[in-house]
Amino acid sequence: QAPVYDEKQNVDFHIIKLSSTDKKPIEGAVFELVSNESIVDAQGNVLITQGQKIKTLTSDKKGNIQTDLDLPISSYSLQEVQAPSGHQLLEQPLLIDAKTITEKENAYLFEQEIENTFIPLSLKVEKVDKENHKPIDKEVEIGLYADKETKKLIQSQKGKKEVIFKDLQAGTYYVKEIKA
Repeated sequence: QAPVYDEKQNVDFHIIKLSSTDKKPIEGAVFELVSNESIVDAQGNVLITQGQKIKTLTSDKKGNIQTDLDLPISSYSLQEVQAPSGHQLLEQPLLIDAKTITEKENAYLFEQEIENTFIPLSLKVEKVDKENHKPIDKEVEIGLYADKETKKLIQSQKGKKEVIFKDLQAGTYYVKEIKA
């Protein structure tokens, strides 16, 4: 007669957060893992109640969100509670329904890539008099740069008194007057 083993089934997941604009990993997305139902042990004792927050998870530099928890087979949600800087919060939670596992399997692995839409920002630059700080009513050309040395021009804009740079991602920029 062959030995019979009673192995506990469990849930594991791996999620990668990506930017919708360039598909690069995003660090700093914060999620709460919540149980969608009460979880009881073999004796009927409630281990986790429905709606209970189990753990807060944050995406790393490679966009990875993983758990080191030993989760029982059940239904869970991952709700983004803090979006990375310059990105929109996901509106809907991710459903992890591990109850679809068969009796022959001993683990449920949930893998998914999630994209965050960035929030376009605008930067208004106004040319003012050095002495009285009043706007100067003349044509001006301003450059927007990626580096402090103002060598890596991103874009330039012309305008009277002011210029507006649109559709920028959150980050550090440098401005310099190109033409007065």
